[in-house]
Parts: sequence; structure tokens; C-alpha cells
Amino acid sequence: MIVIYTADVERSETSDILDSGCLKLEVQSVFLSEMNPEEISKRLYQKVTDRIPLSEELMEFIILPLTYRGKYDKNKSISRTAYMAYQMEDEEQRVFVLSGIAVFADKVIEEENMDMIRRYLGMTKVGQLFEDEKIRAVKEATAKV
Repeated sequence: MIVIYTADVERSETSDILDSGCLKLEVQSVFLSEMNPEEISKRLYQKVTDRIPLSEELMEFIILPLTYRGKYDKNKSISRTAYMAYQMEDEEQRVFVLSGIAVFADKVIEEENMDMIRRYLGMTKVGQLFEDEKIRAVKEATAKV
């Protein structure tokens, strides 16, 4: 089992072993506080602007906001990272990253950032398909009445 700690948690504050007598659970811990968010952000931005295909960087996009300490800095990063993700050329990856940011940052994301992510998702072809489907369903339901 892997446990990912946000930048608000330091290695010295945790234990990788839970020993309850009859059960001993050992986890592998990942501390986002040990990552360099500025370097990651710069590298991701460069890849997006150079239109370089992304692979494992997709998860870095998603966790990047959680590498900052405190709710304010996390939300600043959510805003920047979501905008950067919106610039991604590959729509499937864009939807994956934006959705991932919304899910992973759920406990700290401010409403205005969540609204921005919803707007970005709504501007994608996939989001537009969902909107078209909702409109069609409403029309069919009202036609029956």
C-alpha cells in the first residue's frame, strides 16, 4: 500500500508501520513536501508549450497543487495548474488532468477554482457531448409532457 502525504505533512510526523499485535501493516510513504513544485511546474509548462506528449507527467500535474503548503498556496497552484492543463493539446489528457485535480484537491479547493475547472471541462469536446446529451434528454422529457 502506498500512502501519499500532502506537503503539509513531514516524514518525521508519520510511521510506515501499524502494528496491532495480530496484524502488522507496512506502507510505502510518499511525501509531497520532498518534491520541488517550482521545478516540476516549470518542466510541465515547458512540455505543454512545446507540445511534447506527456506520460507519467499527467500524475505530476494532478498532484502538483498538493506539493504546496497551506490552503492559499495550494489554491494558487490549482488555478495555475488547471490553466496550464487547459492549454494541453491532447483533449483526453486535458480532461484526465482537470478531473484529477478536482478529485485530488477536493478537500482544499476553493469554489472559484472548482468553477473554473468545470468551465474548462465544459469547453472540451467531451464536455460538450455531455451538454448536448443533457439538452436532448430535457427536450425529450418535455416533449412527453
